[in-house]
Amino acid sequence: MEPTVFYIDECDNLYSTAKWLGKKEDNPARWMSFFPALMKMVKNGDRMVLIGETHNPFNCKRPQMFSMFKNVLLFTIPEYGSRTAIWSAFLARLPAFKASTLNVSVLSKMTEGYTAREIQFVVDNVLHADRISRKRAVTNEEFLQCLGFMGKPPDVTEVWTNWYMSTPMVKQHMDWLRAMDELDELLDSEE
Repeated sequence: MEPTVFYIDECDNLYSTAKWLGKKEDNPARWMSFFPALMKMVKNGDRMVLIGETHNPFNCKRPQMFSMFKNVLLFTIPEYGSRTAIWSAFLARLPAFKASTLNVSVLSKMTEGYTAREIQFVVDNVLHADRISRKRAVTNEEFLQCLGFMGKPPDVTEVWTNWYMSTPMVKQHMDWLRAMDELDELLDSEE
């Protein structure tokens, strides 16, 4: 039997340190009184998975977030092969895509440093409903023009890596590795 999956997009909004400027009813933080009660109702053995996704975890209350989400996965910026697959997947869904008119390899090279979200943004901006209704072949130049308007994204790999290395899960793993190194040194010194 499959587990029930609860998916929370932009889960950092639940734990935001910034003041909410919208309507009180729309404030995502109001769910925080609901989630702890829900998690207490879950028994060991219940088939439930809670998944939270965010692209900006830097400005949130980290202890609360890590108490809700035990594991953290960091998806890095896609390399060339992944970008090629991302471009192909995004373009294949659209009726305006003609493989003979586009060179996905060029698009992959030009989007080095871009995330899948940014690539999807470019595809959505170029292939909007009016563009698709024209039934004219899509060219690389249309995508490159949109990329030019976006500009090169800043390199945030180091910022993300530093954030990831400060998570409780990684800190525990690093402590365990240090303890194993000390144990190895102790065993080597006895020989």
